[in-house]
Amino acid sequence: MSPNPRLKLDLEGGPLTVAVISPEPQLAIELRKAVRVRCDIVVVEGARQADVLVWDTGADGQSSPLALAGTATLALAHDSDSARRALEAGARGVIPRSVDLSGLVAAIIATRYGLSVRDADLERPPAHSKASAEALDMTERELEVLELLSSGQGNRSIANALGISEHTVKFHIASLMNKLEAETRTEAVVSALRLGLIHL
Repeated sequence: MSPNPRLKLDLEGGPLTVAVISPEPQLAIELRKAVRVRCDIVVVEGARQADVLVWDTGADGQSSPLALAGTATLALAHDSDSARRALEAGARGVIPRSVDLSGLVAAIIATRYGLSVRDADLERPPAHSKASAEALDMTERELEVLELLSSGQGNRSIANALGISEHTVKFHIASLMNKLEAETRTEAVVSALRLGLIHL
């Protein structure tokens, strides 16, 4: 999947730096390669030099992190037990080891912005998501656009997926950004994650 050029990180002082650790060398290589598809994300070797540490807990969930102190850590877990252990070890968020590229990148971005990312497959999502949507007067179509936006899709892809025009997509995105009080698409996605409107 190609990175969406429209969904750029709004970061000052350079690109987002990411370090990857895994007990499986081949998986570590694949994760680093996946992250490098974004021109605004740079892979570094040392966890202490990274904005976000992607920590694979391993197939058995027993892998120990090198160091979580001072680094925003996103753990990859295979079940709820390994997810719980990762959080107890200091990980900010946990997603499945089987996550796709768009989900991984979105989770890394959310982690960088201080969010605690929890996947619905590993932990029951917040119960207030419907209430938040109602409070913001969010329509079903806007929520559909928001879901696709969070996966890094551009206006044309969203339009094709929903069977609507690109002009209509732009209208919905403008409405979403207004309701979420966001100045950029990235901020809109981060706000939606925080409110439980979408889940990675």
